[in-house]
Amino acid sequence: MTWEKEELAPIATGTRWLAAETRLLPAMRALNRKCHGPVLCDTETDAAWWLMPATAADALSGIQEVRVRRAGWTLRCPPTGWQLEGRFWMNRPDGSGLLTDPAALVAALGHAGK
Repeated sequence: MTWEKEELAPIATGTRWLAAETRLLPAMRALNRKCHGPVLCDTETDAAWWLMPATAADALSGIQEVRVRRAGWTLRCPPTGWQLEGRFWMNRPDGSGLLTDPAALVAALGHAGK
């Protein structure tokens, strides 16, 4: 397995989920504003990726600070237990399939009602 070699695992977005990319600081602020769901961070590139339902693209389309990564895009992930190559799970996936609510992310980024 890739993680046993201490390498990031390539995990492709698919028909059930997408990745919404933001900068690291806004992601940290959003988590403090009670936006929940899995979020992967990269301290070296100042990026964070929220795992969201595949249907979230429309809800995020008008938010300038968010770049939607649709089906087929590859997210390089460390295991949930430790940091690897500057990447770590700020909010870990818990195995339940819970994803970030796009409306909650929009509100946490300060764009509710815009």
